[in-house]
Amino acid sequence: MADRKPPAGGPLIVACLRHADLRPAIDPVTGAVWRHLQAATAAPAEWAALEIALQVAQAWGGRVLALSAGPPAAEEILREALSAGADALRVDWAGDRHRGGRPGDGYLADLAGDERGLAAALAGAVRVQRPALVLCGDRSGDRGTGALPAFLAHELGAAQALGLVSLEVDGDQLLAERRLPAGRRERLRVGAPAVCS
Repeated sequence: MADRKPPAGGPLIVACLRHADLRPAIDPVTGAVWRHLQAATAAPAEWAALEIALQVAQAWGGRVLALSAGPPAAEEILREALSAGADALRVDWAGDRHRGGRPGDGYLADLAGDERGLAAALAGAVRVQRPALVLCGDRSGDRGTGALPAFLAHELGAAQALGLVSLEVDGDQLLAERRLPAGRRERLRVGAPAVCS
């Protein structure tokens, strides 16, 4: 799957899917963390990003590329994206130091790691054709920082609209609604290229 390229024609819409064990096992005595990579999947917010990417691509006459960084086990979530109608690309990401789910597998290092390198790797994978829109989940299932979309927007030189609760197509632009403190909402008009979470 790492060599698959999106077909030519129409705007490129990218959906980022992080391969993560949503329920790692933790030893209550030592605090060691075991990841079960075979059971790993993308977080619900990332599947929602893929669904919205497919809707936007249909409205704009474009195509969707599901993009994931990680070990070969990440291809399982990309197979699901393929079955939904997206193309898929896995970036072999050395920042994830998976060692078969054993204690000391780099999980804590991944949590504390800087997401700028990951954003650069993902942006480098799609620079052949600049995406019109990149959609990410608000927070990944294991990291939970929410910083990757902002770093990705910087790497791609794109506008950013983060923390969205809705996103709709309005011609060649997007109408977004973002949550604010105290239960308030903000409405945004977002033009391409953009990174939204």
